[in-house]
Amino acid sequence: MSTGLNIRAVQSTPPAPVRQELAPERQVARTELPETQVVLSAADSQRIEPGLDDRTRNIRAGLNAVIDNQQSESVKKVDRDAATQELVFRTVSAETGRVVSQFPDEAVLRQRAYSQQQQNAELNEKLNARVGSEAESQPIIRQTGRIV
Repeated sequence: MSTGLNIRAVQSTPPAPVRQELAPERQVARTELPETQVVLSAADSQRIEPGLDDRTRNIRAGLNAVIDNQQSESVKKVDRDAATQELVFRTVSAETGRVVSQFPDEAVLRQRAYSQQQQNAELNEKLNARVGSEAESQPIIRQTGRIV
């Protein structure tokens, strides 16, 4: 009784070698370019900047060193502004404790707080006019913007 699975040795012949002919030499374009026309990767482009003299390169390197130093000596903080209840992102100098940068800016926060106060005052006036003299004795909306 046969299962139909017969294993036989198969003879294979290696493929015949293909003959490759070499292409004749051609004239090629020159690849050396002047420094002002060289294309560099992004990492290399910071090292070589055509058109800048040594003094400008030294100034730029000094400024980059100062910026790197400030970034390493700073602390990132996230606080909530008391007047607007918005998140404030600050970078504070670790040495001096002074704010190096802030988002949103202090002027923007003051403007938003003033705008919220004006809106609250208008809303209080409208509500007081509707409710009558009883509402005048107690403000309905406090400065925080929450309904009491």
